[in-house]
Amino acid sequence: MQVPCVLAFALLAFARSSDFTCKKTSNCSCQYENGDNINLISLGKRDQTARFMEHHGGLVFSYNPCYTFTIVVPGVRNVACSPQDDVAVCETQSTTLFNIGTQKSASFVTAEERLYIVYTSTETNPHSTTRIELKCDPNESSGVFSVQDQDESTEIHHFALLHKCCCPNGCQRRSPVTHKQGGGLSTGSILLIVVLCLLFVYFVGGILYQRLGKGAQGIEMVPQHQFWMSLPGLIKDGVVFAIKPCKNWSTKSGYTVMK
Repeated sequence: MQVPCVLAFALLAFARSSDFTCKKTSNCSCQYENGDNINLISLGKRDQTARFMEHHGGLVFSYNPCYTFTIVVPGVRNVACSPQDDVAVCETQSTTLFNIGTQKSASFVTAEERLYIVYTSTETNPHSTTRIELKCDPNESSGVFSVQDQDESTEIHHFALLHKCCCPNGCQRRSPVTHKQGGGLSTGSILLIVVLCLLFVYFVGGILYQRLGKGAQGIEMVPQHQFWMSLPGLIKDGVVFAIKPCKNWSTKSGYTVMK
């Protein structure tokens, strides 16, 4: 009895852990096993500035999801935190800049049912690791970026990001303001093109057949020319037939028929 119970418990634990695994789909998005998505793309600024900046113990930490940025310190040439360095998280110590996480290094890690986005950088010695816990708050639209713990000796940095985008399906995959969806032909346009092509084939093929196959000339080369000549009259008869009941009804109802 103990072996089946152990196996059942192991399978249950594995299934439960799989539910909380978020597979990376881009540098700022991941997808759970059930199809839910976490996407931070609408949080990132595209003007080369950082979306979040937090002061802690004389240090300044800057973070911008998805897009690189530049930190400008007066009198200091930026050699660490710039788009060329693929920076995601930057640490500023007085006039010294440290790239403590690159965009391309982003990974998504789950631990104790918590989701983290983890960045690494080889710019520091020892190499930096930055863990940002993604905390869900459906009512938070501005975002709160906070320092949790810092270990300068091992260069491991812990932060938390509170935002609705940290919730499953909390934000759209693409920003509707900055991203233009690719255009395409509508169903009506496709049908119109098909009808015009069929009419072209009908008339051109019919005229060639009538001329080359039957030796027809003039108006007789048009396929079913008698039908097309009578079509205007048929349309007129149809319109008169359709409005006649309305005309009779308006006369019987006491309305004056305008002439």
